[in-house]
Amino acid sequence: MPLRWLIHLAGISCKKIILYSHEKQILAMVELAAKRGLSKIYMHASLDGWDVPPKSAEASIKLLEAKFAALGVGRIVSIDGRFYAMDRDNHWARVKSAYNLIAHPGYFCTLMEYHQNFDYFFLNVGTDTPFPGEDRILLPSPKVRTYDLQPEMNAPEVTDHLVDAITGGKYDVIICNYANCDMVRHTGIIPAAILAMEAVDRSLQRVVDALKAVGGKMLLTADHGNIEQMVDKENGQPHTAHTTNPVPLVYVGGDKPLASSGGLSDLAPTMLAIFGIEQPAEMTGRSLINSV
Repeated sequence: MPLRWLIHLAGISCKKIILYSHEKQILAMVELAAKRGLSKIYMHASLDGWDVPPKSAEASIKLLEAKFAALGVGRIVSIDGRFYAMDRDNHWARVKSAYNLIAHPGYFCTLMEYHQNFDYFFLNVGTDTPFPGEDRILLPSPKVRTYDLQPEMNAPEVTDHLVDAITGGKYDVIICNYANCDMVRHTGIIPAAILAMEAVDRSLQRVVDALKAVGGKMLLTADHGNIEQMVDKENGQPHTAHTTNPVPLVYVGGDKPLASSGGLSDLAPTMLAIFGIEQPAEMTGRSLINSV
């Protein structure tokens, strides 16, 4: 059969809007392929269970099957989990399992590619190349199957580098990310989540002590909620997804109060205000430091 009549689609199938995908995107691609006359539509579904409840895949699978039935073409040919297909910590054995499963029937195209240096990519507005005067330290994630097996992850090592940077006096601005409360929480295991929080608490105490020693200041926050909700009230399953709950913003070492509410777009203007730098017109946020 000519290749133009055949398509393999691969992507994460999820009923909730997350950073990576949504099942509506999959359905739209299936509809487009059928509309363009493709008679062989093969779906390789990577199930989530990380940003949605662990046992919520059945509804997504039924939705895909119903779409194929309505169109009269297409079928699911493989199912895997994002633990394998979307590993981002260079665990080749996991990726290989998903690759072999998906690639066995033939060629395929995938919806996404996870950027290896995603933290820097997002922090630097999509720029991979370091700016002049910028240094980067990226510590590899622990080589464990799931992070509940090492809830502290590499927080102590991250803190070692952070404290050295604070006390070294070389930098005006330091940005650091502790992944524990997000990554360990996604496992849905409460005892591990508690250990992760305790590890971050210990690290933050070291950071605060270092800042006090040099007269530094810190804005401490999160870009989304997660670990504060451990159980899904609707189904009793572990709640492994991000939440939209408000997150705290703590101004360590500050001499002025913060506004009662704000958003992520306000963080950069707040940092500029701390340094006494005029906010550029391109920034739509506002400083959260009150003038009184």
